[in-house]
Amino acid sequence: MTRTQIYLQAAQIQHLNHYAQARSTTQSALVREALDEYLARQEPLDVRAQRDAAFGAWQANNSAPDLRSLRAEERVA
Repeated sequence: MTRTQIYLQAAQIQHLNHYAQARSTTQSALVREALDEYLARQEPLDVRAQRDAAFGAWQANNSAPDLRSLRAEERVA
């Protein structure tokens, strides 16, 4: 396990402390349990699909410079 630190609001600390005492466990164990449940509900990240969806995002932008002019600027500098 790796130690980490998070910031919680006062009300969150109160609730967390209450539930930890009621369940005879630690605040850390409750946070890990909550995080595990949250992560289990998430869709898997498909980085390739995200990249493919973003590909060509500037294609409809007529004011964007073309690739040749961008490369020309790189060579001048």
